Amino acid sequence: MGVSAGASLGAVIAAALDWGRSAASVMAFAGALLAVALTYLVSRVFKGNPTILLVLAGTVVGSLFSGVFTWVQYTLAKDGNWQDGRILNLLFWLMGSLADIEAADLIQLVVVIGVCYGVIHRMRWKLNLLSLSDEEAQALGVDAGRTRLCLIVCSTLIAAISAATCGMIGWIGLVVPQMARLIIGPDNRKLVPCSFLIGGIFLIACDIISRALLIYEIPIGIVTTIIGTPVFLFLLVRLNKGWAE
Repeated sequence: MGVSAGASLGAVIAAALDWGRSAASVMAFAGALLAVALTYLVSRVFKGNPTILLVLAGTVVGSLFSGVFTWVQYTLAKDGNWQDGRILNLLFWLMGSLADIEAADLIQLVVVIGVCYGVIHRMRWKLNLLSLSDEEAQALGVDAGRTRLCLIVCSTLIAAISAATCGMIGWIGLVVPQMARLIIGPDNRKLVPCSFLIGGIFLIACDIISRALLIYEIPIGIVTTIIGTPVFLFLLVRLNKGWAE
């Protein structure tokens, strides 16, 4: 959906203008929302499978934002300015960390994620019907387009506020839902709350490892990538066997 690329671009723009950490979080949040909005608008231009078009549009928009992000980052780093505090802070943010979370940040996270999760939780049974075609979902009483848009908005807000506050912590969104699916099955009425719970446990475990493994703290994004990659491959193998059977 381009959330990560949009958040990265917003953060690097704030770093380039030397606006400070708070402004960087706001810009990252705005960049993530802008990226997803563009993704949704682009996907609506073409006709076809809405899910596939959404993924393809997200790939295009994400690539565009990543290109602009790389250009701005290069502009900041040229002429040997890698020791610039703005560059170092940006690189650390891109690797993700929970070390600088303050009470105000935690309150924002709880409010935004709590409200959005509440909406998703009430609609979780509709996710089962979205696996059907839009016409079949409509026949069963679910407005697929409106439901999909509502879920996209809530998911985007959760991802955006998380990225803006904690930086880019990857692989959790890929690994955890598949892990939960293996444990409880594909029924989204159970899968959604289970994914939230396992995701929190996984993040805390990675944070503990990042703080305790060495004498200095490792950015948590590095830990989630190192752990998440082999776990995701293992889950793909298990899921593939399940599909073959």
